[in-house]
Amino acid sequence: MNNLVDEKYTMKHCVIVLLIIPFAKALEPCSDYSTITNEENRSPFHQNSFSDTPISDDRLTPGWYRIEMNTGSLIPNQIPELFRCGTWNPIWLNGTLPSVPEVRVNGQVCVNTFNSVCEYTWFINIKFCCGNYLVYELLSSPVEKSAYCFGNSSNGFVSSKDNTIGCYIVLIRMT
Repeated sequence: MNNLVDEKYTMKHCVIVLLIIPFAKALEPCSDYSTITNEENRSPFHQNSFSDTPISDDRLTPGWYRIEMNTGSLIPNQIPELFRCGTWNPIWLNGTLPSVPEVRVNGQVCVNTFNSVCEYTWFINIKFCCGNYLVYELLSSPVEKSAYCFGNSSNGFVSSKDNTIGCYIVLIRMT
């Protein structure tokens, strides 16, 4: 009888473990993300004219995104001018980017509009991943003709091969 109880106990734990492992992997933003590629117009150095069709992230599907563009992958933490970043109203980070591997920050983003440099705000998650890249948990913008800005013009983020050393230290501590 005692063996039967032990088998039931072990079986319950096996089922629980099997259910948790796939769920935990699905929540890892460094491996489960969409990619924004070749949208160099999103750069703070790109200027739209009034007649250009603006990028409008009010239609963006919320989720984790990795940015892969020749102009860079960092969301600026300096105010981009109106009509930059491929849109009329650029979205920028009013804060700092994570600078340590495997760290996630919750940062306030702002929409620069004709009325204010930070008229609309909300928070997004940003994670520094092993492999020396960032992923962003982007939300749809509440403002038409507004878009997230990306291009290497942010202060406080140092991207180098040395940053991957922290990833190995984190992995060793987890085992």
